[in-house]
Amino acid sequence: MTFMEKRVKRVGIVFVEGSSATNGKRLWCVYAGKARVGRVSIERISPSTGYVDILISVKHRGRGIGSAAFRKACEESGYAKVIAEVRKSNTASIKALRNAGFRESGETKSKQLVFAWKGIK
Repeated sequence: MTFMEKRVKRVGIVFVEGSSATNGKRLWCVYAGKARVGRVSIERISPSTGYVDILISVKHRGRGIGSAAFRKACEESGYAKVIAEVRKSNTASIKALRNAGFRESGETKSKQLVFAWKGIK
């Protein structure tokens, strides 16, 4: 068990999958204890690739919840590859992505960083 997993386990993170939209988007609510602390979604962009988006409440950041949510959603999605985009100034999200196993893979035209997670397929 990694340090990050130990931190998250103490928080008691739970993922509850919501309804899927017709566009292939999956949504999970993220709970710490009984409190809903955020959400994470993955949208299909190709048969083997998804795009992840996350929001963790301000007062619950810095506890490893974002990293765990990224990782869990990617694993549950079934995609071989999951893409995330983040502003260069968003150092907390960059750290969370890296801790979840994402690697920087490029930059968008609007100068956002692109990260990729590759699952086992």
